[in-house]
Amino acid sequence: MENHPIYKSICVYCGSADGLDKVYLDAARAIGQIMARMVVKPLKLMERSMEVIADVLSVPIEDIGRRSFEIDEEPAPVSNVCTVFAKSEATSLLRAGWSVNRVLAAYCAAMARRVAGLIERMGVEREFFITGGIGKNVGVTRRIERLIGVESIKLPENSVLDPQIAGALGAALFAHSLHRKAEKEKAAATTAEL
Repeated sequence: MENHPIYKSICVYCGSADGLDKVYLDAARAIGQIMARMVVKPLKLMERSMEVIADVLSVPIEDIGRRSFEIDEEPAPVSNVCTVFAKSEATSLLRAGWSVNRVLAAYCAAMARRVAGLIERMGVEREFFITGGIGKNVGVTRRIERLIGVESIKLPENSVLDPQIAGALGAALFAHSLHRKAEKEKAAATTAEL
């Protein structure tokens, strides 16, 4: 599996939070080390600013994308999508007279710009799928597509698949594959000893 030709790049968006269990951080580091030895370019974003913005603006997270397009004109992206600054910047924009939807548009644009820049550094594939929470946010995904000039693959409307858990599912399948390989090697070593 060390040089598996199928894996070219992996993009992981992690909505991590403070107080994350050390077990998960250790597992993420282990997977990262394995991927580093492989021919894989990992792309990782660790933010939860959209959740913070949803809370600050009292907007359900599932409405952010749609509402970010309910504006007269596209605002400039906010300067920072860092969770630490998200709350204060959103509050400042509202005090400056911005509508809630305009603030949402500025945050979606900033996140899209950040993700698009990382995707372009990795190399844009003609067919790609956006996973994680932003995969469910049309305000971010459409702006990413506009910035990189490539349309992402969409799930059918009636799909039971959830882009938010795709990274976890992929990691579980990857770990299962590594476990099976280790078990086969262990069995082969045991057989050789007999």
